[in-house]
Order: sequence, then structure tokens, then C-alpha cells
Amino acid sequence: MKKINLLAISLLTFYLSLFTFASQASAKVIMQEKGTITISEKETINDDLFIAGETVEIDGVVTGDVFVAAGTVRVSGDIKGGLFVGTGDLSVTGAKIGGSLVVGSGNVMLDKDAMVAGSLMVGSGNFKNSASVGRNVLVGSGTIYQNGRVGKEARLGAGTIELGPQNLVAGDLLYALGDSEAELQADPSSSVSGSVNRYIEPEQAQKDMAKAREDFGRAGRMFSKAWMIFSFLSSILIGFIFLKLFPKTMLNLTEKVQQNPLKLLGIGLLMVLAIVPVLLALSFTIIGLPLAGLLLLVFWVDVHVAKLIAAYAFGRFISVMANLTKPSIYLVFFIGITLFYVLRLIPGLGWLASVAFTWVGLGAIWAYFTSHLKNL
Repeated sequence: MKKINLLAISLLTFYLSLFTFASQASAKVIMQEKGTITISEKETINDDLFIAGETVEIDGVVTGDVFVAAGTVRVSGDIKGGLFVGTGDLSVTGAKIGGSLVVGSGNVMLDKDAMVAGSLMVGSGNFKNSASVGRNVLVGSGTIYQNGRVGKEARLGAGTIELGPQNLVAGDLLYALGDSEAELQADPSSSVSGSVNRYIEPEQAQKDMAKAREDFGRAGRMFSKAWMIFSFLSSILIGFIFLKLFPKTMLNLTEKVQQNPLKLLGIGLLMVLAIVPVLLALSFTIIGLPLAGLLLLVFWVDVHVAKLIAAYAFGRFISVMANLTKPSIYLVFFIGITLFYVLRLIPGLGWLASVAFTWVGLGAIWAYFTSHLKNL
């Protein structure tokens, strides 16, 4: 997490700096889609420099800040200001950087002849530093090899951290390793003038996090149960209202389900598959956009009504199988909807029952309306 945060900060700093200073008319801007952009050893740029390209090489002198976005960056010149880099691979060999170096990169390498007068901030996959850094070093990386002088503090976070024989940290060293069993690898000649501390997530924090996850899980389960009860009761209420207001329509719909449930299942599946491209097609026009919204609302209502229709048909089937004598339509629906919700509670079967009831009910709605359209 430290590595990701540092990488994000590094890249954000780079682009914010680019946005802030790009408007200055005096800055030199170089952009080249392919090939190598080279600031030669004999070249001097008395300004801020912005470069974007495939490969960038800076061997000359830049008196201002340098901002680079490229696939590969190689720096060996003299930069009086800061260097801000977003790249896949960065190598700094013998370069002198008067300000800070901020990098977001896959691989970062600074050799022993390089020097950074300010601070070094890096987010990378692999980091290897033998350069001298005047102020602080802050690195988040997959692997870290630190083998240079650090003028103040060093804060390192990685999967593996190795301190070489030339490592000299004038201040404190705080480090973090991804694996709790991993250890800092330090050469006997490596030196840290201040304290060396490893960041380990406090045990209490771990316990609090575990408790929070347990509480959230418990709350989620309670909400799921409460929603299931609410859904069940509201389905009964809505079903009774439909049976009161539209008894013949509900009867016709359930009869269609009982006549050919497999066919209606297939029709319902086709309706679900067709709704997305139809909505997208309508959304591309100004006139069609409100129609798409209306169609989506109608389909959402149909999905909920479909389950009630299928549950009523299921209740009629159970009533016949149980040889119930002239049960009321409300009792038949109550039996069907109750058994439907019982099926939903069965692990592995609940989602299947919900899908099947929805598709069959949608198929019944389609068959009902198409048959009425033919009679118009």
C-alpha cells in the first residue's frame, strides 16, 4: 500500500507541476512521438524544460526544472533545478541534480557518481541507488537496494530491502516490509547515524480491523435478513392488491405459465438478453433517450411483477397436487409466494429459483400482451 501511495503521489506531483508551469511562455517544450530526444553534452538550456517522447537522453545542462514523460529516460547531465519523471525505466549516471528528484517508474537506477542536492522521492517496481542525496529519501518499491549517502532521514517500504556497504544515513531510518517474517538485509559496513525502526501494524489495530470486518459482516447479514422479510411481506401485499384489482388478468397469466412453462422460460431469457442492446440503441438519440428511461422503468416493474405471476402459478400447481378443495385465490398466492421465498433461502438453489421465476413470469407477460395485440 505504501508503494502504491508513493507512486500515486509521485505521478500526481509530476502532472500538477506540468500543469502549473506549462503556461509559462519562457519554458522550452520538446515533444516527439517516436525515436530518441537528446539534449547533447554541449547543449545548455537556460530555462525550464518539458519533454515527452519515446526515449529521452539528457547529457547537457538545464538551468531550470525538468519534467519528463517517456518510455525510457537516461540522465547524465547537469540539472540546476528539480527533475520530475514519469517513465518505464530511469537511469541516472553521473548526473548532478540541484533540486529534488521525483519519480514514478518501473525501474530506477542511480549510480555512485550521481548526486541529488534535494530529496529523492520514488514509487517504482525496482529501485537501486548508489548516489548521494542531500536531504531525505522516501521510496516505495517492490525491491530496494540503497547504497549511497543520505543527508537526513530515509523512509523505505518494499518487499525486500537491502542496505549496501556504502549506505550512510545521517538521520533516522524507518522501513516497512510486506512480509512479517522478512528481515532487513544490511551489509556490516552500512551505517545509520540515527535510530533504525521497523513499522509494524499494531496488534490492537489488527484486532480492531478484524472486529470491524466481523461487525460489518454481521450488519450485512442482518440487513439481508431484514430485506428478505420486507420483500416477502411487500410481495404478499402487492400480490393481494393485484388479485383484488385484476383477478381475471392474473388468472390468464398463470394459465399461460401452466400451459407451457419451458417456452415462457425461453421467452423471458430472450427478453432479458434483448433489453440491453435496445436501451443502448435508444440512448444514442435525443428523442430515444427518454424512451429508453421509460422502457427501463417498465422493464424494472415487469421483473418484479413477473415473480408474482410465477409464484401464483406455482401456488396453483401446489394446490392441485395437495388436493385442496376450492382454495381462495389469496391462499393460493400465499402458498406460492411463501414457497418461492423458502426456495430462495436454500444455498445454491435460491438464485436459480429467482431467475427461473423471473424468466417464466416475463415470458407470461409477453405472451399475454402479444395475444391481446392480435385481437385488436
